[in-house]
Amino acid sequence: MSGYTQLPSDWAAVSGVTQILNKPTLSTVSATGQYNDLLGLPLISTSGHPGLYSDLIGQPVISTVGHTGNYTDLLGQPVISTVGHSGLYSDLIGQPAFSTVGHSGLYSDLVGAPALAPVATAGTYASLYGLPVISTIGHTGKYSDVIGAPVLGTVATSNNYGDLNNLPALAPVATAGTYSSLTGQPNLAPVATAGTYASLTGQPNLATIATSGKYTDLSNTPALAPVATAGTFASLTGQPNLATVATSGKYTDLTNAPALAPVATAGTYASLTGQPNLATVATSGKYTDLTNTPALAPVATAGTYASLTGQPT
Repeated sequence: MSGYTQLPSDWAAVSGVTQILNKPTLSTVSATGQYNDLLGLPLISTSGHPGLYSDLIGQPVISTVGHTGNYTDLLGQPVISTVGHSGLYSDLIGQPAFSTVGHSGLYSDLVGAPALAPVATAGTYASLYGLPVISTIGHTGKYSDVIGAPVLGTVATSNNYGDLNNLPALAPVATAGTYSSLTGQPNLAPVATAGTYASLTGQPNLATIATSGKYTDLSNTPALAPVATAGTFASLTGQPNLATVATSGKYTDLTNAPALAPVATAGTYASLTGQPNLATVATSGKYTDLTNTPALAPVATAGTYASLTGQPT
């Protein structure tokens, strides 16, 4: 590249060596800053300008209790049983009788549990019977204990580049890794090294919004009602007079009583929904009543090395 001079780039150039290729196409609003020059303007509804609740589309029909918040205005009020008020399991009618293991969940509370060998619970190699005799390397894991180990070159253990044979002759840049160690460097324009927009020539005259991206930098913006920007129910005008329960939806905002499930009035275990499907073992407490019990290997009960499968040879 020696003998050539890099000319400054020109933003306004449309041909020649100073032309900047692949420039971004700027929209009209980037130069004018006009709201009306924006593409894809939002369509603001009638309520967006005056902010009236009556102009909202799809207003909810609010029931009597939605306005009054009174329990007496609810339809179909249930008769409450004892458990509906207390919430106590002991007030349920027809409770199932659970075995000891049904309450504790302990393996020791199972009836007829199998007798396990020490290895089944300890899980250690030492708890096996009939252990094999292992060679020295089987215990130490050292390379020096391997029989017939190969003789290695120096580099195999030193990991040093200098221990290699027939090393190539490297250029300065191969070890320095710097741009200055290269030969035949090109003459670069200021923007090639500075990397800043200010180092470009022929820059366009941009409006403030082109760099800030702020709505407040737009000119001729429309006058919006408070609800158009706040988006809150409080910013609406002409709001209906709603009771607390109509907006909070909380049971505590109702007066004079709760809405309850069937068990609250019946008071029986059978009236509960989502009852657990109890297995036989939940009431019997027997190991033999368990389903999907693990298939124990012979070593779990015998506890001997000979009863292991897949022994190392």
